[in-house]
Amino acid sequence: MELEITHVIRGEDHVTNTAAQIQIFEALGYKPPAFAHFSLIVGAKGAALSKRLDSLGLAGLRDDGIEPMAVNSLLAKLGTSDAIEPRLNLEELLVDFDLAKFGRAPPHFDPAELTALNAKLLHLTPYEAVAHRLPEGAGQAFWEAVRPNLERFAEVETWWRVCRGPLVPVCAPEDAEFLAKAADALPPQPLDTTSWDRWVENSVPLVLHNTLTRRKEAFEPLDPKNVRMYVCGPTVYDFAHIGNARPVIVFDVLYRLLRHTYGAAHVRYVRNITDVDDKINAAAKAAGESIGSVTERTAKAFHEDVAALGALPPDVEPRATEHVAQMIDMIARLIASGHAYEANGHVLFSVASMRDYGRLSGRSRDEMIAGARVEVAPYKRDPADFVLWKPSPDDLPGWASPWGRGRPGWHIECSAMSEAHLGETFDIHGGGLDIIFPHHDEAARYAMLMSHYRDPLDWTEERLAEAKHALDRFYLALRQVRDVTPAATRLPERVLAVLEDDLNTPLALAAMHDLMTELNKTPGTADQARLKGELLAGGAVLGLLQRDPEAWLKGDDREAAEIEALIAQRNAARKARDFSEADRIRNALAIRGILLEDGPNGTTWRRAT
Repeated sequence: MELEITHVIRGEDHVTNTAAQIQIFEALGYKPPAFAHFSLIVGAKGAALSKRLDSLGLAGLRDDGIEPMAVNSLLAKLGTSDAIEPRLNLEELLVDFDLAKFGRAPPHFDPAELTALNAKLLHLTPYEAVAHRLPEGAGQAFWEAVRPNLERFAEVETWWRVCRGPLVPVCAPEDAEFLAKAADALPPQPLDTTSWDRWVENSVPLVLHNTLTRRKEAFEPLDPKNVRMYVCGPTVYDFAHIGNARPVIVFDVLYRLLRHTYGAAHVRYVRNITDVDDKINAAAKAAGESIGSVTERTAKAFHEDVAALGALPPDVEPRATEHVAQMIDMIARLIASGHAYEANGHVLFSVASMRDYGRLSGRSRDEMIAGARVEVAPYKRDPADFVLWKPSPDDLPGWASPWGRGRPGWHIECSAMSEAHLGETFDIHGGGLDIIFPHHDEAARYAMLMSHYRDPLDWTEERLAEAKHALDRFYLALRQVRDVTPAATRLPERVLAVLEDDLNTPLALAAMHDLMTELNKTPGTADQARLKGELLAGGAVLGLLQRDPEAWLKGDDREAAEIEALIAQRNAARKARDFSEADRIRNALAIRGILLEDGPNGTTWRRAT
């Protein structure tokens, strides 16, 4: 009998019998293999999970409605520091699997995390993968409509019963009005595919997180014909850190989604530029240049960087210096209403006059004072009061006002500009940003969208490389169907549904990957046209995949002519059966980061990630 085992990898609960097994190998005259023992996965209470320890088993998880690929996705990342995302099949899982990453983190098995992962997996699962498990008569429209609501697949039966038969709720007579509204919201009967599609399209709302209430709520615009969004824009004094790109991208996706939902003509997006601020004054003094020079140079850089990220321009971009008159008027109204007061040439907002001050932040007034950007000056009535207007010396920008020559404080600027361009009330007020970072490609945008906008963002070069690799795969898929005209199509439901759930961009990207996988596997031209159209429509609402695939994959084309010449030389060498020369050219290009791909239509090339 021949026996050649070089390595054995097992759990640490086998450590005790390893020595005995080594002795058996030696007694048989074989060289013992190298043994490695992984730490056991531990549960929520710190106890090791093992069949020897009578712990949770796979059969129990299956009986509890957990999908096998959810378990596989979780186990494949336990012990690493990577974010755990669901994968639909083992092929996708193997692409991510990296044995070298194990041991970075304790392998804690959290049932709650598995349940959440199971729900994510179901939300991404295409109809084709579950068609054989659905109730008889339940088609693709039904699955795509109920999929975002599932935590376990067994819940499908309940949804089918709800959607098929009449509901007979047990309610008190005084609830008649509510019942009537509920009946109007139900899908029409009989529930055929067309009526279901129409009902889903008209009834699923956009849901956003409300900072004031601390929960996700259905977005209902004040006027669906005039949806208004204001975002605090940059203070143009210098470049800032990479995190400032995040709000640019998040609100750009929201703007695109609102335009898709309500129509581009019915959405008004205002993002200001703050060009009067003490930080600008300090930057100009330090650089020895004029304030105007600093603001114009920095605003120009901001516009270039935002365009490079693929963000759409706002409908209106007001500047603070052009709205000082409106600020003076608003300050005068605040004084007249008792919410502001004049002191030593300053005008300050009186926080004591506003009973709900601090409610939006969720902190008490004392907590806000401790962490606020407020100056404790002797002329303040309350330490938390903040400046709306301040006096200006001759060497700083200033405007005439009822309180003397001065300039506005940064708190009042957005209030005045939003009122001027959107009215006293509007739908969405977005958080502020300073200035964009100097990255100039689509990969930065993709990397930002990989995390939900309310989750912490861990920015690394590895994350950027991962984003670039993902985009390479998308553009490769699009290049394969470059001769196929995309079908005119609406935004795919699988992308729209997750974006309408508080802008869940990670799940939207996962849905886009599903579309790409389907496109790569689809042979028919008609289906390719449909999937290509859906992929481009999904990319458009995310601000992705808007470039020519060849331009993306080849990058800077200044070397293109030289590379094409080398490819021609390689083709000639192959034709002459000089394969060593052909390999030499391929390897020389690979060293430069140029990958060649031979296909039935010739040789194409792209830059490596």
